Amino acid sequence: AAMFAIAQISNGSTLEQKGQLAAKLNSVLKDEPDMHVIITAHLTLMTLEKKVSANHLNPIIKQARSKDPSIRLVAIQSLAMTGKDGKAAVPMLLETISDPEVTFAVAAINSLVSMEVDEVIPHLKKIMADKAANPVLRDAAEDGLEIIEFREKMRKEMKDKEKKDKKDKK
Repeated sequence: AAMFAIAQISNGSTLEQKGQLAAKLNSVLKDEPDMHVIITAHLTLMTLEKKVSANHLNPIIKQARSKDPSIRLVAIQSLAMTGKDGKAAVPMLLETISDPEVTFAVAAINSLVSMEVDEVIPHLKKIMADKAANPVLRDAAEDGLEIIEFREKMRKEMKDKEKKDKKDKK
């Protein structure tokens, strides 16, 4: 149902159809035993509502601490989709960077970078400076910093261009 809803959203559903999809997804949340589907349903509902809400975000954060590694990884990766509005997940993700299981740590780095969380920068620099750090983790930290630096460079160039355009119009 959640995957069907995602396809419908991307095809330009009407308000009535979105309401029907939301109702169907809310019923999935009550009856579905598969946590992967539940996580997807929460993400889809936030997309439908065009809002990251605690009602949908908190269950994903909870699953990001699951003992089931598959569910935990999906939840951590899913948090990237919440963007800057997923702030409630930041403390847990920052903590996960230190997880001894590198897969979770890398997923947390990727999510924090996608969410544009500046607090991750010192953590990434610390990992890069640690010669004993797992090479995969160090690579993820380096990639994350490169993405952050590139994003900042592009923002600066856009601002400079806007200033120039305004000046040229005068």
